[in-house]
Amino acid sequence: MIASIAKTVVVVIVLIQACMVGCHGKDDKVRYDGFQVWRLKCRNLNCDLPTITKHQQVDVFLNLPWSYDVFVSPGVQDNFRVVLESFNVSHTVIQYDVQRMIDKQWNISQSRPNSLGRLKFNEYHSLHEIERWMRKVTRDNKDIVQLVDIGKSYEGRRLRALKIGTESTSGKPGVWIQAGVHAREWISHASALYLANQVGSRHRE
Repeated sequence: MIASIAKTVVVVIVLIQACMVGCHGKDDKVRYDGFQVWRLKCRNLNCDLPTITKHQQVDVFLNLPWSYDVFVSPGVQDNFRVVLESFNVSHTVIQYDVQRMIDKQWNISQSRPNSLGRLKFNEYHSLHEIERWMRKVTRDNKDIVQLVDIGKSYEGRRLRALKIGTESTSGKPGVWIQAGVHAREWISHASALYLANQVGSRHRE
């Protein structure tokens, strides 16, 4: 199946990464000290979480009919707590310090052996790590994988893509896969990288 896809379809994996970690120098990285993630739950059927959160300075991570996970900055936590009580909405803090979680993940990634071009698809990776992997998979699979530039980001970084496949004369359409538009949604990066790895490195099977 993998071989069939590789021979007939051009697959483009686009990684437009607006990094949270690894794009800038150590001193100018954005930090989230004291930021928390709260889980909101309605206490009655008249609760309207979309309206309640719409005009508050919080960022909704996950929204279900009766439950929201929201990202709350230190400066609005006290006021937001009062607002929730006034609307009879309960909240549970599920992450007390987001920066501590980021630091823990970063320290784990930095302590890994520096294996060139190897990625774990269940972890957040910096732009440098991802591009290093893209270069390696291109070198290892020159017959089917090309590394191409498709422009520049708002901050002037190159936007890289993997073009996977051979030219087809059958008229079959190509597949365009785009990931990394929102940096915090790291699972989209991992999904695109995993697919590129499966198609690009297993096409001979």
